[in-house]
Amino acid sequence: MRQKTRDESVKQYAANLILESGSFAYTEAYLASLESQIRMEIDHLGGNPKLSSIMDALSLNPPPHPNSHSPA
Repeated sequence: MRQKTRDESVKQYAANLILESGSFAYTEAYLASLESQIRMEIDHLGGNPKLSSIMDALSLNPPPHPNSHSPA
């Protein structure tokens, strides 16, 4: 069965249930683990700057750009 609602309170209730259950945190941790495995495999295979750039673009926490300067 497919249900859709335009009721914002129902959407907020559903989002809160998902947050409280820990589903978002679990998913974020799982994706971080997969990202780490992928990056290790890229390195293990000799590196690939283009593929690493794609991973950076998809990452929730991309590594700092080598030419960027951190604030003092």
